[in-house]
Amino acid sequence: CVSEHGGAACGGAAPDLLAACEEKLNAVTQALAETTDAGSGEDAARSEAAASIACRSRALRARLQRQRGLLSSVVSELAEAMATAQAAAAVAQPTSSFSVPPYVQLSPSRWLGLRLELAEAALAQGQLEACDDQLALGATEAEAARDTVATRRISLTRSMLLAARGEPQPAVSDLEKWLASTSSDDEALLRESAAAAAHLSALKLTIGGLSGGLTVGAAARASVVLLRRAVDLLSTSAVDHGMLSTERWPCLEQAVPPGQSGAVDALPSLRNCYSPLLSPLLEARVALAEALATAHATA
Repeated sequence: CVSEHGGAACGGAAPDLLAACEEKLNAVTQALAETTDAGSGEDAARSEAAASIACRSRALRARLQRQRGLLSSVVSELAEAMATAQAAAAVAQPTSSFSVPPYVQLSPSRWLGLRLELAEAALAQGQLEACDDQLALGATEAEAARDTVATRRISLTRSMLLAARGEPQPAVSDLEKWLASTSSDDEALLRESAAAAAHLSALKLTIGGLSGGLTVGAAARASVVLLRRAVDLLSTSAVDHGMLSTERWPCLEQAVPPGQSGAVDALPSLRNCYSPLLSPLLEARVALAEALATAHATA
């Protein structure tokens, strides 16, 4: 019910959906507790699997709390997820003289994903120093794990931290370099590329507003180019992932079969609701519309 990208992935009203997500996660937690109680002599593989599931469950709880807007709970759940991973790493090698760090034991992508979510939660709460600390740790871990995707994501979040600190010009420079060095077919950073374009657009418009009317128009036109790129990237990928349409939006329409007035086949219209690219695509389109309106008004 809570997708890996933090969005809701089931039909129904939002409060009911979140309650259903929490119920499922509670069931997972209960099952893990029963497994642990019944398996004191469990083998290492089973123990490692249980720790991995527990860690992922905590991460999903963090996303659930983010949907509710409870950012302090997000931080608590992420900290618990990382503590679970650290404990599992310690149990897996109790007598070893060589310690394998948790970001390798758990899997670099998952551990660094938790680290980055912690940084983003701190940034969303305005805890800029805490965000900076998490990014510094993440950068060291990503370098040790040779995870280039995580390194790029950390770099992007650092650019947004600069903007939050009131340094828009350095943030713009960093974002421009980040986008310039990101391939348009880099699937792993697709969502980040769109987010970077949207943030860069907003910063350019802000700087333009501080500098005068003519600069606002130039910033808006530059933003249109950036956001069209983001929309094109997301649209192409959405179709590749099974989006039924990016123009007619069948997920927002009810397709009534010919000759039937009441019966509705809900499956085709619900298909797009499960796409993790739907939300960022909509956000990019709205940002593009705003930039187009500003560009037209200042032409």
